[in-house]
Formats: sequence, structure tokens, C-alpha cells
Amino acid sequence: MELALPNQVSIQSRISNKDHQAPKSSAIILPYEPAVHPKSRLDENFDTAWARSLRRRVLWYCSLKIVFSALCLTWAVAAIIEFDDIDHVDTGSQAIKLLLFIAAWCYAWRQRRNRNAIFALAFWLYLIVGLMSLALSRYGPALEDLFGGDRDGQSSSAPKSGVKLCENALEFGSSVPWEIFFHHLIFCLFLPWNFRQSMRPALVLLAAVTVISLLDVAAGKIGWHGLLSPLKVMLALIPGSLWCWWRFRRSRNYFKLLYESSAYQELQSELDTARRIHEAQLPGMRTHGPVQLYYGYEPMQQVGGDLLFSHPPADIQADKITAVLFDVTGHGVTAALFVNRLVGELERCCGENPDVCPNELVTALNTHVYCTLARHGMYVTAVAVQIDLKKNLLTYANAGHPDALMIRTNAATERLASTTYMLGVMEPSVFTSDQVTTQFEKGDSIVLYTDGAFEARSAESGQQLGIHGLQSVLENASHSPCSEWPRSLLLAVTAHRQSPPEDDTLIAVIRREL
Repeated sequence: MELALPNQVSIQSRISNKDHQAPKSSAIILPYEPAVHPKSRLDENFDTAWARSLRRRVLWYCSLKIVFSALCLTWAVAAIIEFDDIDHVDTGSQAIKLLLFIAAWCYAWRQRRNRNAIFALAFWLYLIVGLMSLALSRYGPALEDLFGGDRDGQSSSAPKSGVKLCENALEFGSSVPWEIFFHHLIFCLFLPWNFRQSMRPALVLLAAVTVISLLDVAAGKIGWHGLLSPLKVMLALIPGSLWCWWRFRRSRNYFKLLYESSAYQELQSELDTARRIHEAQLPGMRTHGPVQLYYGYEPMQQVGGDLLFSHPPADIQADKITAVLFDVTGHGVTAALFVNRLVGELERCCGENPDVCPNELVTALNTHVYCTLARHGMYVTAVAVQIDLKKNLLTYANAGHPDALMIRTNAATERLASTTYMLGVMEPSVFTSDQVTTQFEKGDSIVLYTDGAFEARSAESGQQLGIHGLQSVLENASHSPCSEWPRSLLLAVTAHRQSPPEDDTLIAVIRREL
């Protein structure tokens, strides 16, 4: 299919035009032109629902009018048969209205999705019925004399018709405000218009009344007080239009509440799905083997920017085990999206070189973060550790991350400080990362955590838990199995905070079994 843009040559003609063929290396760039003042999704859904309601109401209104007009015609036919009495104007107007409402009903029934057509139908239906009522109210007696003649079979005289026109002009000035009041109110009660939609056809009727009044005053049929009729009509339009304004506002607020509630539930469902996908990136816990890995995770929202990576997977035993705990700046969905990209980069590095060193991992992550995330104002802190079971060594590189805690078999605690800068701050050409190697004997443990753990602030005193607080909790939990340490630390953080979390919290414990 040929795709063409306004004021531009189509893509197919560009490609097939041999005289102006572009080089193979060039690309055809189509300019993007956003819509001018695009409607929000809420407005679009509300307009669709409102048009559907208007169509339904138009069908109801036409159905009632069809029944009413049919009854009036039946009564007129019965009067002709029974009393040989016929009102030509009234009978003819009822027949026209019957045909009009039948045609309007059929048209509305066919227009299931064209809301503009439904609004136009309601406009013209209001206008035609209103103008017919005005014409019958002002010129009905004269038309009856013209078509029906006198009741005694004699044609009506001109003076008699002139008197009737003058009398009817006076009656018109007093009755037309009430006629328009009921006509406008009934339409406004039936049709779910807003204020502006209800006033558009009403202003046309107001203009018609104004013209008729001016003609009557100019012809001397009524005095200057006849010019008060348009003012009375204006007042008669107010109740129905105010009702439309109030109903439209209330309905829109109610629809907005339902829409936002539905959108919130949909968003929560999507976030729950995103959380399951996000947590699926976490490695499986190592519960057996020479090295055990346990962790606890409490995101600030459904998803967060903290994650733990481990290589190889928990079901594979290896002489070297690598773990990386990192924290992306920010919270929520944005941070979670960047986390998934970092996991992909780590899997690539470990897949290409299973024995990759921590400093190499950190350097590769810095290049990735600098080239992809830093331009969005996103940075990463990370700590990478590698355990060599044959040499009983632990090698780590800390890129601006909180100090990890090494707990020796004799309960002595060491802090593994930062060895380089936060990832993404420095260009790859000048970034360097040192790594530190220390003994990691049987029975030793290392605790990795994100800043949500020690920065937990007390709701009462405003004091942070701090690293010393974490160390105190670890000392109390050291007599319990290491599998309980992440849970104990998270409970201590929650007890100290006594409020919803203000940051993501991830705590991991790596222990070498005796």
C-alpha cells in the first residue's frame, strides 16, 4: 500500500523514481507532525460514552413522539369519520411530525458510531420541531382559513383574516415564551447535552421569535411591548440550559471518577505484573553447597531500582562465584527499567568471560551507564564480589556503594570501603577501578545492602539507623542461622522507621559454610 504525506511525494514514488534514486546508504526520514491540541484519553472516552447516551436518548424521544403523533392522527381521523370535522393545519403538522420522527429514529438507529451525526441530528430535530411550533402558534389560524375556509363552507374574508392575525399576534407574544420553555425543557431533560449544545438551536429559535416580533411591530399588529417577547424567551431558555450544565458537570465528574478508578486498578495490575517480572531478575537463593546466598527485598513502590545479580545460577556449583548488588538512583518504574538493562549487561559480561574480575565488571558497568543512562540523569552505585573457593579468597570492587560488612568466624566485623567512583559520573577513558582481595575462610560471611537500610529515618526522632545500627542488629542476629539475617535486618529497619519506606531496601548475605 502506498503511504503518502501531505505536501510531500509518496514513499513509493521516491523509491521507484529512477532519476532521483537515493544512495543505498541514505535513509528516508519521515517528519513527525503531532496533532494540534490532541484530546486526552479521558476526554475521548467520555465523548464516546456521551454520544452513545445521546443516541439512546434520541431513540427514546423519537419513539415517544411517534406514538404521540400516531395517537393524534388517529384522533383526527376518528373526528373526521364521526363528526366530519377536520383541522387541516393541525392534522397536517402531526402527519409531518410523524414522518419526521420516524425518519429521525431510523437515522439514529443506523448511526451507531458516528457521534457527530448524532449531535447534528439532535440539533436539527430540535430546530425543526421548534420552528414548526412557532409557525403554527403565529400563523396557524391564518393557514387554517387559507386551506380550510369557514366552518359554514364559506371562504373567509380578508378583514376577518386581518383581525385574526392581529389577535393572534397578541396571543403569540404571551404564549410563545411558555411554548419555548416547555419545548426547550423537554429536549434538555431527554437529551444529555451540555450547556453550549443546548443553546445553539435555542438561539436560532430566539432569533426567529425576534424577527417575527419585529415584523409584527413594524406592521402595527402589536405595540412596542411586543419587543419584550425575545427577552421573555431568553428567560424561558435558562432553566433547561442550567439543567444541562449541571447534569453534564455531574456526569463528567462521575465518569472521571469511574475512569480514574478503572485506570488506577489497571495501573496497579500492570505494576504488579512489572513487579513479578522485576523480581524474576533476582537470582535464586543458594541454600546448599559450600557458599550460601540469602537476601530480602523491600521496594519503596511496586518496583524499584535495587537488584542483586549472581553468577553462576544457584543450581550450578562452581569454584568461583560472583555477586553484584547495585542501586540505581531514583525509585519506581524509571529506576526499574534501567535495572533490567544493567542485568542484561552483567549477563553479557559473565557469559563472555565466566571468570571476569570484579574491577572488570565495574569498569564495564561504568561504560554502559555512562553511554546509556547518564544522559538521562541516572547513575548507579554497585559492589561486586567474587569468591574463589580453591584459594579461600574474596575479591571485591566497590563503586560508591555503602560499605559492605565482613563478619569473620570469630565475630569480628570489617567494613569493605569504596574503591572507585559512582558509575556513570566519569568518562570510560578516565575511569579506573581498583579491587581488593582478602581472605574468605569457612564460616565467614559478607553482608551487602543498599542505602535504604541504614538511611531509614525514625518517624519520632528523625534519626537514621546508620551503619552502626546495622552492625548492632547483626551482632544480635549472629547466633541465628544466616538464612534469618536478611529478615532480621529488614524487621529492624521497619521497626526503626515505623512508617512506609522512603527508599528501596535490599539486603543480601553470602556465607561460606564450615
